[in-house]
Amino acid sequence: MSQGIFYEYANRLLNEEKRNRDSWAKALSVSTRTITNFNARLESEFSIKIDKKSGPNGYYFIDKLNSSRYEDFINFVQNLNSPTIIAESFSGNSDIGKHLIFHQNWNKISWMSHFNTLLNSINNQQHIDIIYHSFRTERDEKLMYFMPYWMKQNAYFRWYIIGFDSEKAFFPTVIGLDKINSLVVSDTTFERDEILERYREEYESVFGVYIYPDQANEVVRIECTRFQSKYLKSLPLHISQEIESENDHVTVFKYKLRINHEFAYELLRQNVWNFNAGFLEFPHPHRTAIKVLEPDWLAEYFHQTYKRSYLTYSDDNKIAAKLKTEIDAEAPGIIPDF
Repeated sequence: MSQGIFYEYANRLLNEEKRNRDSWAKALSVSTRTITNFNARLESEFSIKIDKKSGPNGYYFIDKLNSSRYEDFINFVQNLNSPTIIAESFSGNSDIGKHLIFHQNWNKISWMSHFNTLLNSINNQQHIDIIYHSFRTERDEKLMYFMPYWMKQNAYFRWYIIGFDSEKAFFPTVIGLDKINSLVVSDTTFERDEILERYREEYESVFGVYIYPDQANEVVRIECTRFQSKYLKSLPLHISQEIESENDHVTVFKYKLRINHEFAYELLRQNVWNFNAGFLEFPHPHRTAIKVLEPDWLAEYFHQTYKRSYLTYSDDNKIAAKLKTEIDAEAPGIIPDF
């Protein structure tokens, strides 16, 4: 029996919908025995006592006085309704949503229509069938009976669904909502695996949404100009961020994490030449905002990236020719395969 039907029954009871057992069974397309089981589950799991008013117009109702965890039950149901609240916020239809200004106009992005459906399927533990466009293979791919576990937004405003493509899967599959062409929620449900639940911790700690199965945590040390360090202090790049040292000119930050392409891209994004005459107190006319100190391979990745950037933009043919010769001699293999 779908978890979703039980959640719907709980929600409608809380909203004081008045039905007897037969009427509830018909409304939810289940047997009367299922309704009895639902009532027993509410009492055993939530200490919610379901009573009934007798007579031809009788109905079930929550006996609040004898329901010791009634407030907890309200919070439970509100959490179930959170997907709708979030989706309405994106569309601007709710009182909250109309006051929110998003980076993108979410209600005009077609794939955001999947947002609420996906969150509900996670709550209800329902399989989903997905057809999505793979940027890697450049063709449409299909996932059947996909088990959605979490959703996460990365640093670049994209939303992703994270789950497992079969009962035997041991590593998560990650799909961007913007790649989804079609989505069908199945009537079948799955049980969340406690062993697979451990990945939540990794997704909470990693920068972005990608983890690599064979990659261990590494120590990363970066040196930031004084001005740029203010942004990292107010909004840390990662939960492991700590200040190793600091003076009037630079701050050295230290991290311990799995380095993925998203983390590298974020360092590149923030590693701008941040001299601005308007910030006279913090001018750094001779360097970029961030310098990677450790690990060596990541520092070399930046070195090679900026070497190619200079080659792309240089008008000095002599320097460009020298850089091209160096790059041709070093490639391939010098840049890590993210």
